[in-house]
Amino acid sequence: MTLRNIPRRPAARIAALTAAVLSATLISACAPLLLGGAMVGAFFVVLFAAALGVGWVLSGTDDGSGIARWDVAAAEWGRDHATRTSTTILDALTNFGSTVPLMSVMVLIGVYHAVRRNDRGPAIYLAIVGIGVTLINNALKLIVDRDRPDIAQLAGHSGPSFPSGHSAAAAACWAAIALVVARRASRNCRFLAATLAAVVAVVVATTRVLLGVHWLSDVVAGVVVGWAWFLLSTLAVGGRSLRLGEPAERIADTA
Repeated sequence: MTLRNIPRRPAARIAALTAAVLSATLISACAPLLLGGAMVGAFFVVLFAAALGVGWVLSGTDDGSGIARWDVAAAEWGRDHATRTSTTILDALTNFGSTVPLMSVMVLIGVYHAVRRNDRGPAIYLAIVGIGVTLINNALKLIVDRDRPDIAQLAGHSGPSFPSGHSAAAAACWAAIALVVARRASRNCRFLAATLAAVVAVVVATTRVLLGVHWLSDVVAGVVVGWAWFLLSTLAVGGRSLRLGEPAERIADTA
């Protein structure tokens, strides 16, 4: 396992950090027009800084100490137990965290609410969650620049390893989708939707490790980043955009 703690592409990292700060500024400036959320920009910066610190710590670990032992053990277990059938199944499941399927579902839900229900709030909320987690993840990848596992890799991948983009996107986006779809349903339905969203995130994270394209710590960090961004975005703009806590009768009358 080869991990790097010496910056090798300072220009790319500075550019990525600048892009992250500008993205946070843009979100903060535009949010008041959308849903009055300067907090979104602040949350973006705080979460990004925290994840960046964790990424740098992980990229500086030795291959025989601490978390690195778990990383190697998980990667080797996936390699040693891989079969053609298991690889096919894992490759299918990992697509639940892919950009195109996720964004397609979010766009369809947003368009449905905007066109059929004359409500743009869900579309704006889903856009903030989806775009925000993508910006955080890609900037972290460029700056931390952690190596992928150097064992047999059973699925396609691109870019550095930390954090797992599939895991972060699955955690944030499926949680947001579940909230939008089930927010007016019964308590049992809301619980079921939240459970399914959590299960999908964990399954996607697991597939990334077993397919050999991410270290275990990459996917854990990805899930944490995804759920954190979902929670922060929901606290900042979800109540207003999704009208959480407002009586259903009043919403129906307004519609």
